[in-house]
Amino acid sequence: RLDPAVGWPAVTDFRDTNFDRFVLNERQTRENSDPETYDAHERITAGYGMGSYETGPFRVLAGIRYEQTDIDYTGREVVINEVGEYEATYLQMGSSSYGNPFPGAHGRYRFNDWITLIGSWTETIQRPEYADLVPYRNVDREKQEVEEGNPNLEPTLYSNFDVAIDLITPGSGLFSVELFAKQVSDYFYLKESPI
Repeated sequence: RLDPAVGWPAVTDFRDTNFDRFVLNERQTRENSDPETYDAHERITAGYGMGSYETGPFRVLAGIRYEQTDIDYTGREVVINEVGEYEATYLQMGSSSYGNPFPGAHGRYRFNDWITLIGSWTETIQRPEYADLVPYRNVDREKQEVEEGNPNLEPTLYSNFDVAIDLITPGSGLFSVELFAKQVSDYFYLKESPI
């Protein structure tokens, strides 16, 4: 294994001049390389609508965005047999599709020339990493372990709330106090369970 190093050309020169000293460990090579080799094709289609309204000291801006996410994957399954030797690598196919609406609203109320109340509510998304979604599998019959990706992972969704009061102080200074809250749903994590 050659990790990142300062002076990488010197590392590659060492590898090239000592290549006969490197011995191929097929099991380790397959376990490390095959599951990390995958294809992922993601398509996101979105639409957005927005409107605003203002009357006197009050102003509101509201909108909604809809996103449709479609992903196709090709991963690999590595099988290690009962005596700890590499047996085979198989292609694994998978896909996921989901749609999410993301409404949001921003409001402002001016009490006077010095005090303003501002608030907002938004819905946002964090999609899982491709490496977590790809349907790879590492089947180790010797250790009786299976490690795999999960193409059925859902995205993590956030509801964000902001409220702030801005005070203009003498001499054109600004003092602001803000409160923020976030609600999280469908967060993802690693899980281990007995076979």
